[in-house]
This record gives sequence, C-alpha cells and structure tokens, in this order.
Amino acid sequence: MKTKKLKLEDIKPYWHNPRKINEDAINKVAESIKQYGFNQPLVVDKENVIVVGHTRYFALKKLGVKEVDAVVLDIAEEKIKEYRLADNRLNDLTQWDFDKLYSELRRMDSGYMTDLFTGIDIKSNLTDLKEFEHQGQFGDVVDQREDNKSKQNIICPECHHEFIID
Repeated sequence: MKTKKLKLEDIKPYWHNPRKINEDAINKVAESIKQYGFNQPLVVDKENVIVVGHTRYFALKKLGVKEVDAVVLDIAEEKIKEYRLADNRLNDLTQWDFDKLYSELRRMDSGYMTDLFTGIDIKSNLTDLKEFEHQGQFGDVVDQREDNKSKQNIICPECHHEFIID
C-alpha cells in the first residue's frame, strides 16, 4: 500500500460515482473529522481520481483542509471499478446489534455520537433508549410538540413500528 501526501485541489472526484452524496452526510463526516481527526485516508488511482472516500473528500473541502494523505492504488482499472462499488455496497450489508449499541451509548459521556444515529440527543433520554433494541434501522425522526412538551417519534423503516421518546 502506497500512501502519498496530496493537495486536496489535485484530487478529483470520480465523474460517474453511483453513490448519492448529500449535504447532511458531508456535514456529519466533517463534524466527525473535527471530533476525532482524519483517520481514514482517501483512496485514489494513479491519476488522483477518488476510488473511495468521496464523502470524506467533500467534508475535507468544507473544513478548508489543503493537504491530505491518500492511498494510491496501482491496480487494473477494472479492479478499481469493482473495488469502488464493493466498498460502498459492503457497508450496507451489516446490521446493528442493538443490545451492544445500547450498552455502548449508555457508557458514553458525549451525546455527539448518538446524534449521528438519530438526529436527537439520546444521551438525555437514556431511560427510553431501550426501545431501540428493536431489530430494525433507526428510521425517520419526527419532532412533535404537544402541550409544550417535546416528543420525538422514531419510525422503523422495516416494520413501521413507532418508538416515542419524551
């Protein structure tokens, strides 16, 4: 594996990247980089075109970073195309162990990481977090106001079960 320091301006996004990158993802990755540092390098080909790391690239640009370490792949173009797709798709195949997730979140001092999962501050609502052990993804978060009391509903996109956090 060959790592090289590159100017961000010399790195080019892959023009045909099939992954949709939205502003919310960029903002969350940028915040993660601010919180924990840039610890997962971009991967580029010999022409400095991104193979994996598009969201990190845009987050780094947003943060005003000028130079980064990048892994430069020296493999066949067909293998690069395969790797680009495999890297993105393989992350989609894993699932959460909600018992372990609940345990980890309870032991954390910071609410930042929990905000990445749901968009709400779970840390202040840990007594209700046990509801998240439901075997599904964290779904959409809907903020509702009722009698000046804030409630957040989380809807599982698989079974459509609704969890309410007061």
